Amino acid sequence: MSSLLSFFMAVLGVFSFAPNTQCYVTASSCYLYTEASFSAEKVLIDESPVVLKHKDVVVVQSEENDFCLVTLAGSETEGYVYKFYITNNSSQSVYPVFNATIRNETYIYDLDKNQTEYIAVKNQRVYIYEGFNDKKEYTAVQIVLPDGSLFNGYVKTKDLNPDGVSSTLIIAISAISAIVTVVLALVFIKKPKRRKKFGTKS
Repeated sequence: MSSLLSFFMAVLGVFSFAPNTQCYVTASSCYLYTEASFSAEKVLIDESPVVLKHKDVVVVQSEENDFCLVTLAGSETEGYVYKFYITNNSSQSVYPVFNATIRNETYIYDLDKNQTEYIAVKNQRVYIYEGFNDKKEYTAVQIVLPDGSLFNGYVKTKDLNPDGVSSTLIIAISAISAIVTVVLALVFIKKPKRRKKFGTKS
């Protein structure tokens, strides 16, 4: 697996931008960060985060790991954006905003859950598009392949870390759902109707 991973990482390195390249945003929306990390502070204007929209134009200044330092076209505002959220192809389809991270390198499965030759690397960002359930073996995701294309498939749930979802939260949601189900069941149980007794007139 390590040799195959190295091959794909080498291919992934080809997906880069030269300085001063004009690019288009492919995400439906995304933030600019002060550093090359999703955990960094967001770039602010008038105390509000800068939000890039699909097909906004940016100019690449440099590249750092999986992020690019960009300047917004027609302004001096700059920050880091995930490099898979931009392209120099103006006709590129819109990408979703990623909402999960790969925990460990893992194979990607097709929609029939057959293992493919593709590998999702540790810390790679993906989009969960059919909800998350830690009880299921596989979770449906959209993922950017080394050639920059978007792939719909599955990864093993144990190798996935959804944004803002902890095991405690999952347990709490499950408990609440169970309670709601019981309450609704009790409310809608039909009580047997009592027959009215009619006295006879004398």
